[in-house]
Amino acid sequence: MLNEPALPVTDLIGALSALATRARRHGIKPIIATVTPFAGAAGAGPGFDTPEAQSTRRRLNQWIRTNDAYDAVADLDRALRDPAAPAALHPGYDSGDHIHPNDAGAQVIAHTVADALLA
Repeated sequence: MLNEPALPVTDLIGALSALATRARRHGIKPIIATVTPFAGAAGAGPGFDTPEAQSTRRRLNQWIRTNDAYDAVADLDRALRDPAAPAALHPGYDSGDHIHPNDAGAQVIAHTVADALLA
């Protein structure tokens, strides 16, 4: 695994804003999803689940939820997180590695995206 420095959340927001603008320029209605919880995902590599990464996830998700660059937002973070531990996947949706959803989680994703598109 490459040990690259993390991008500042402002760079991520800038890039996501640029993608939305570019999509609109080509007649595409952009949609976006929040970043899903990943607490405990140590298997993803060293330094993956850090306080800094969690802070970036929270800040980016807040922007995603409140931005006007995208036509729809699928809030996968809220749909998949454990209410008792919001930085973690709900145990009923966790494939076991604390980052990838299981089949039940995939169903929640499908419904959440469909609901966002129909809103």
